[in-house]
Amino acid sequence: MRKIGVKDRPLVLGVDRNALPHPERHVLQEPASRSATAWAAITRIIFGTHALALADQAVVSGTSLLSTVLVGRFTQPSQLGIYAIGLSVLGFVLALQDALILMPYTIQRHRSSRTPAQHVGLALLHNVWLSVIAIVVLAIVAVAMIALWATNDLTWLVCTLVLTVPFALQREFNRTYAFAHLNVANALILDAGVAAVQLPVLAWLGWTDRMSAVNASLALAGGCALTSLVWLYLARRNFSIPTGRVRQATAESWRLGKWLCAGQITVTIQSYVSYWVLPLLVSLAETGVFAACNSIASVANPLLSAFRNTLTPRSVLAFKEGGVERLRRQASRDALLLVGVMSLFWVVILFSGDFLMRLVYHDHGYDGRGDVVTILALAVLATAAGASASNAMASMERPRAVVVATSVGAFVTATAVWAFTAEWGLLGAAYGILAGSVAGSVARWVAFLTVAARPGPADHVRAPIVQVLQQLAQPNPAVDWDIRQIGEGFQGRIYGIRTGGDDAVWQGYRDLAVKLYPDEPAAVETARRQFDAQVRLHGSVDGRTVHDWTLRAPLPLHVSEAPPALVMTMAAGTDLNKSLAAHSDQPPEVLAAMARVLVTVLRPHWATGSSHGDLCLQNILYDPARRVLTLVDADKPACVGVVFNQRYPAAYDLAGLLCDVATDIRTIDRRVALSKRTFVESVLSAFLTMMEAPEQEPELIAEIRAFARAELKLLDLRWSPRGLFRLIQRSIAMPRIDRMLAAAQADVRMGHRLSVVGGGS
Repeated sequence: MRKIGVKDRPLVLGVDRNALPHPERHVLQEPASRSATAWAAITRIIFGTHALALADQAVVSGTSLLSTVLVGRFTQPSQLGIYAIGLSVLGFVLALQDALILMPYTIQRHRSSRTPAQHVGLALLHNVWLSVIAIVVLAIVAVAMIALWATNDLTWLVCTLVLTVPFALQREFNRTYAFAHLNVANALILDAGVAAVQLPVLAWLGWTDRMSAVNASLALAGGCALTSLVWLYLARRNFSIPTGRVRQATAESWRLGKWLCAGQITVTIQSYVSYWVLPLLVSLAETGVFAACNSIASVANPLLSAFRNTLTPRSVLAFKEGGVERLRRQASRDALLLVGVMSLFWVVILFSGDFLMRLVYHDHGYDGRGDVVTILALAVLATAAGASASNAMASMERPRAVVVATSVGAFVTATAVWAFTAEWGLLGAAYGILAGSVAGSVARWVAFLTVAARPGPADHVRAPIVQVLQQLAQPNPAVDWDIRQIGEGFQGRIYGIRTGGDDAVWQGYRDLAVKLYPDEPAAVETARRQFDAQVRLHGSVDGRTVHDWTLRAPLPLHVSEAPPALVMTMAAGTDLNKSLAAHSDQPPEVLAAMARVLVTVLRPHWATGSSHGDLCLQNILYDPARRVLTLVDADKPACVGVVFNQRYPAAYDLAGLLCDVATDIRTIDRRVALSKRTFVESVLSAFLTMMEAPEQEPELIAEIRAFARAELKLLDLRWSPRGLFRLIQRSIAMPRIDRMLAAAQADVRMGHRLSVVGGGS
């Protein structure tokens, strides 16, 4: 019905309010010495984002490698196999965390619907929930293993994971928070702290002959616990959990994360399937040998992961600022960089894999495995080739494409590892990993290029928007126009138009809004009707100021017949429906003040016999910083021939506000619903208070109620799920409307009593 809104953009009415600031004056200074310039360049390199990210991942991967080496050197290969299985379980849980919590946070944290502290606070809450679920599941598995008399070492490992998983999840959350804000130095400090605890403990265990898979897992838990608790204490002021918006934030993360989760599950299967298959087809000892080979082959992971940690934020920024084309270029450059650097490491492994195995692991069971190491290193290189494509699709919020691509790699890996291991043992498992890595990377790039080639919303409508703009007098070249969708409703879509430079789109306007209607026979008539209504509204209310509040209304400029569209000036603010949902803590005094301003400015418009025609929360834009209210999307009343009375043209608009709030059955947060009702009741109270003839109040109330009933009858009640939803809306709405009308009347009567008691007139 009424769902048209305009995004936060500056209002442009005849003047350029978005002019670029004047260039700052520069003072000539003496050139710096060459030594100072060189030192500054060296400092930028050392402390640059990539260098710190590389150092951090060197710490993480180096700690992982050294822990594997220490376990392998001071225990038997079977213990290393058990330790690898434990790490695979931990990796699976971390993959779920990344998909359900960390990636949605990284991608959505730029949205203005919540403050940065609220974004991270809600993500932290989700992280706690996942930790609790993981603890419960692992505890159930441990009890089941004890009841089934499973292997003691594996049973104790699962019990240890109950302690390890929550702290490992918190440590990864801390790292992601640092990387999302490009505070790589903080991530480096965290990971260095974990290494400073874990590695000395492992060395002591090996020196005292107490090394085992269980004790090694406890060492990891201790390092993660200490650093996580310290970080939480120091960063406690950065979190804010809006209790009334937890459900909404969880739903938003789930909508994106559920597909990323499916993709991460497939990636996890691809990464760890060998550790689950080898104990079944070969032995725990061979699983340990395979883990040792993989640790050598993954020696390049610090570099790969260092760049991948910054790929997602960079991809999100590239897509946000430059769209699909810039994201495609960014992904291609990242892929070339990763493949080029990883190729150098593979060449090193090719000629020294067997030597490194003998150097690092002294047990003879690890000898002669250089070919396995080489194949696994090549698989790492193949995986690196597809990393940037996967991150690019995630940045575009195309999780289904990621799932499809990763599913291909997981299926090929699982099938090939099982078949090749049964035939060739460890070497077959390595070839299975390589086959899956190649298939996964190819699938990722095919999926990304396919998605990128599809026209997005802005690209799909660029041609009709350009046709509309070309109808204006001497428009700028189309190549310089930035066309983006900023709103959508029942009647059409709203697009913002802006030039890339300093030039105006048309007649001095650097920003314009175009409402594009569906290509239907009645669309042109609708555009003309709304043009006339918006012109009248603009002439009556635009620029009027009441108590430091300003009311605005966009100015319609042009009606296009082919394609059907309406061109108007841009408006500023967020629609009141979203604003109250995002800031449900608005004081009632502020809502009452806004209501009085709205009624005071609209009264002259109503006095001319005109009405807004589609007044609702979505069509009132709110800019609290500038104290501006903007009315958009004016129209002719839909049920004017039913009960319209020229004496009370305001009745239709007031009934529209009542119906808008009364039919809202999706708002679960009581505070948000209360804020909406308070605003509408304040509007009604303000109008009743300002009536020049209070004795006409019963007639006005009756007319408002009649308009509300007429509008509710327009709801579609066909036999369908949507029709059932509308039926529920209608049955709930009318009692709500009666209660809001009664509350407004009671408020007016209370105000009169207080005025009489206080001696007012």
